[in-house]
Amino acid sequence: MLTKIRPNCLESLGDLLTFDEDVFLISSHQPNKWHFSRLTQAIFDAVIMLPEQESLTLGVLQDLVITS
Repeated sequence: MLTKIRPNCLESLGDLLTFDEDVFLISSHQPNKWHFSRLTQAIFDAVIMLPEQESLTLGVLQDLVITS
């Protein structure tokens, strides 16, 4: 099933994506499966590029996600 979902997402998003790797397949019920860890890493990497105030806010959110 996942082998059909990913290509469908890529096709539907078309030129909106810069990289195919920007599509993350995740499950809130099974966060250790598929791309959840890659998604969280991509979000944290993006935080580095934000101004200080926004980074502080997202840093607090990161702590909440990790401790949950």
